[in-house]
Amino acid sequence: MPRNPTKAAGDAGVPFSGQPLPCPFCGGSDFWLHSDIHPKFVACKKCSAFGPTAPTVSQAIERWNIRQGGEHLFKVHSYGNEASAMRADSDIRRDVEDELWWDPDIDATDIAVTVRNGVVTLAGFVRSYMQKYQAESDAKRVAGVVAVANDIQIRLPDVDERPDPEIARDAVARIKGERPWDKIRVIVKDGWLTLEGEVEWNYQRERAEEAARRVRGMKGITNSVEVKPRATPMAIRRKIEEALRRAAELDANRITVETNGGEVILRGTVRSWAERQEAERAAWLAPGVAKMDNRISINP
Repeated sequence: MPRNPTKAAGDAGVPFSGQPLPCPFCGGSDFWLHSDIHPKFVACKKCSAFGPTAPTVSQAIERWNIRQGGEHLFKVHSYGNEASAMRADSDIRRDVEDELWWDPDIDATDIAVTVRNGVVTLAGFVRSYMQKYQAESDAKRVAGVVAVANDIQIRLPDVDERPDPEIARDAVARIKGERPWDKIRVIVKDGWLTLEGEVEWNYQRERAEEAARRVRGMKGITNSVEVKPRATPMAIRRKIEEALRRAAELDANRITVETNGGEVILRGTVRSWAERQEAERAAWLAPGVAKMDNRISINP
């Protein structure tokens, strides 16, 4: 398992079984493929179009290819009447940089920010995985951001370098402290954690990952825990629709919910990447959700 996001299709060591088809908007064949953030997605480096999110890189590529005709791929508008409704890249970059410097949990000295058509790229290095994760979260909160490519490298201080067995024991202890009744296995190789097992709710899956992210000396994490639902599709749909209506940040009338077994499909439009993520987060909290296909588009 690689420990860094990949910049283009075909980079060595990337665990996927296929290659993204050329972008239907611009014909580009150079993509961002990220293996250490959740959810995963494919984004065109040429025009910034991006595909539906997925739990794994291979599934993100599959969803990009299935919808390669453009129906469910999302294009970041930079020309025409839409341009006036979008924030300037220079303003977004300034706000992302300010957000990073504002966060006391991050040393932003060695983080570089670039923005193109609302897509933020973070580069440079930090001293822990938690700082890398937090930097991405900070960038996503900024108005006008439609996607984030996290290329930050991790340079651990010598004092934080630890052998894999020690990292594994620490991760197991933290997960057991958070979710003692969940059956989750921890595998560590070269500082990279992989979580495996089965749970009934997605929040259990996320809590395990949140606990493992705090382990000192880890360099990345892959959450392969599966959600095995027991709720009916109708019950899942009803719970999600109720959650969306309760969310103050969202206009539930602009979002529709479809269910197929434990898979949920979200459609509609929102005003920002943060709202898109909030809708997905709210949907994941419903009991029985095993897969998420977020087709919500962004229309500032």
